[in-house]
Order: sequence, then C-alpha cells, then structure tokens
Amino acid sequence: MSARYPDRPSLDGRSWREWLTGRQPGNAAPQVGVPGPYRGRGPRGYVRADDRILEDVNERLYADPRLDASGVSVTVTAGEVTMDGSVPTVRGRQRAEAVAGGVSGVSRVRNNLRVDSGRPDDPHGRGTTVTPTPANVRAAGRPRRGW
Repeated sequence: MSARYPDRPSLDGRSWREWLTGRQPGNAAPQVGVPGPYRGRGPRGYVRADDRILEDVNERLYADPRLDASGVSVTVTAGEVTMDGSVPTVRGRQRAEAVAGGVSGVSRVRNNLRVDSGRPDDPHGRGTTVTPTPANVRAAGRPRRGW
C-alpha cells in the first residue's frame, strides 16, 4: 500500500512494467514474442523445412475467422507456397495470400485460387447485388439513406 494512496498497491521501487509483470528490479528476463530489430535473422545457412512451413500455413488458414479455406489446397516447395482451389470471395483470396505470406520461412506465394461464389452472375464474389426498384430508389433517382 502506498502512503499517499492507501487503497492502491505500492510499486515498491519498481517500474510500472516490472510491477505488472511481477519481475523484480534488475531481473533482465528475455522478452519472447516482442519484435525487435533482429527478427527473422537466424543462423547462417538456416532454411526452414517445407513440412513446418506447410503445417503453419494450414494452421493459420484453418484458424482465420474471416476466411473459408475449405476449398484450398496448399503445397510448399523450397519455401515457395502454392495455393490451389477456390474461395467464395475476392477478399478471401487476398486474405489467404496475406496469411500464407506472413508465415516465417515463406519466400514466395503463388496464389492460384479461383473465386467461386456459387452464382454464375457474380464472377467477383461480391455477394448479392441490389436491383434498383421503386421501393429502394427515391423519385430523384438516388438510393435511400439509412438501412
């Protein structure tokens, strides 16, 4: 307890970060997961195995809540990720490429994904289109505001 504020805990001479993490002053534990200037610079000649890259890409595609990756197949050769299959939207295609490119050890991403929305009149996968009708257009010809 602090003398000035008896209802608040005292920092006991520690910085607020040391107090929050529970570390004592001078205990320089390495901060794992904190990005620094040497991230991605491993030992000389180190190359990440294709099996590990494939596993990471598949796990990240599976875990992404904004991406339906059920129609995607992934292969990895010499750090180059190739994605084949289909996704329902253009944004899903872009998202899959971004997810695969964010995996450590990936040198290039070949995105061969097709956009297949399941509708022949919607080649870009943008969802349903609204056809202007008297019910949703004002007399002046502009769409109504507010949904």
